[in-house]
Amino acid sequence: MKNHSEVLKNNKRINIYGNQATINRAVKLIENLDLNGDETSDRLTIQKCIDDNKIGATILYEGNTIYSFNKILKEYRKLQKEDSLEFLTKDMYDFFMNACGDIAHYDISGYRYYYSNSFRKLESEFLSKSHINTRFSDIDRIFKKLKIGKYYSGLEIEDLNKLSKRQLKELIEKCNWNVIEKEKDWELQVKFKEKQMFVFLLEVESRNVSTIIYGLINYAKKFNVDEYANDIIKSFNKGATIPVQEIVSSSILIKNKLNELVDSLLYKCKVTIELMNDYTNEVEEEIER
Repeated sequence: MKNHSEVLKNNKRINIYGNQATINRAVKLIENLDLNGDETSDRLTIQKCIDDNKIGATILYEGNTIYSFNKILKEYRKLQKEDSLEFLTKDMYDFFMNACGDIAHYDISGYRYYYSNSFRKLESEFLSKSHINTRFSDIDRIFKKLKIGKYYSGLEIEDLNKLSKRQLKELIEKCNWNVIEKEKDWELQVKFKEKQMFVFLLEVESRNVSTIIYGLINYAKKFNVDEYANDIIKSFNKGATIPVQEIVSSSILIKNKLNELVDSLLYKCKVTIELMNDYTNEVEEEIER
């Protein structure tokens, strides 16, 4: 069981848990804070103190945990970047359970299984609908930064042109497509069956990143399964033995691959830009200090 200490300021109970050394350090810092008894402002003041001093103790204000902004941001971005719950820590699990109000699960393994180990599924199915009491200002600040709950924006992206073409190429490759650079185009390749490859050209030379991406989206949207299957059938010489059903099945697989590419790429672009913004903000804050 963790050690515990309590600080009373303006008739508000501030409870601190951890090992004795971290408690003693946190108590001194909390006692020196200019708290006014208003929970909304006090929670932000304590959150800043936690981050500025890298406090390891758990701090509760009137019985409710105050969360480190920096720690939650860092761990959340890691989950986003990997698009997986494989790296879900107990601290983040507790944040999703207690701060975000997710339904109870037996353990972290059950939580990963429930969301199919997909962080995007957790975001779209639950975090997008999360809500908190406005007095929990420390959590609201985190929600706003991470676009949780009322701040959720799905795949909406601020400015795709913050990415370079090199970054875009790398992100497409992370979606399990090969990218071969031609003179004016990129040749995108994906294996959709053991020995079958689908290939198409994407114009890039005179386009910026957002135009390239929307060109890709448009290509995926306009890809017609029936037309593609018919073109393949017409290209065969008479006497070809490949069943029409197999050709149609392959065409559907290609359509699915294109849709998956667009969906995954947009998400990866969004996360990459968010990470770039985080870094810019960190640099600006460091300069101000």
